[in-house]
Amino acid sequence: MAEVKSSVIGELSGRIENFIYRNRYGKVIAYHRPVNQKVSKSQKAVTARKNFASLVALAKTVNSVPKLKEVWRSAKVEGTSAYHRLIRNNARLVNNGLLTTENKITPEGLPIRLISAEIENKILYLSLECPVSPDLTFPAMMYIHLYFGSASGSIVPLFKEISEPKPGGVYNLELSLEGSIKKLLSKDPAPVVYAALAGGTAYKKKVYWTSTVSSHL
Repeated sequence: MAEVKSSVIGELSGRIENFIYRNRYGKVIAYHRPVNQKVSKSQKAVTARKNFASLVALAKTVNSVPKLKEVWRSAKVEGTSAYHRLIRNNARLVNNGLLTTENKITPEGLPIRLISAEIENKILYLSLECPVSPDLTFPAMMYIHLYFGSASGSIVPLFKEISEPKPGGVYNLELSLEGSIKKLLSKDPAPVVYAALAGGTAYKKKVYWTSTVSSHL
């Protein structure tokens, strides 16, 4: 990038040979035009790009949830930021351009088990077991993400507050699926569901979470 002081042909603008000229705040700036690069169309390269696109979509969606962002930022896993850690810890779990049931919305944490998961009459029924632990403070939130791999790879976050621990640590949840989710279900009636429980407060500078459980619905 360089500033053009004067020109015998008047003000420069646009592309000339290997330079692009732009007027910025009253000054003409010359930018070196990048060399055109061929994008590989091999099956391996195409799959790699699709894998990365799905990975980025997951990382952006999870990172947009403040509590989950705090979880990844607090976790003792490799990475320079919550977003970077999401990318690193999910990179090898994407397959053929799609997310799998191995992907995570939380790092490894307290134990949790998915007992059952199904959608009936546009209602998501989840039954999960999370053993009562003094490390998990309440009220807590169940964080749920639905992944519609056959419907443009859409990822929809859902939330369900848990006010207090249940006897035996078993939680039976019902979530109504309305709006845009109904349209996605018409295209992909069997999305992947990811779920994890997180509690604690920023005030105490501690946040606790469970591992991620998932299943095809």
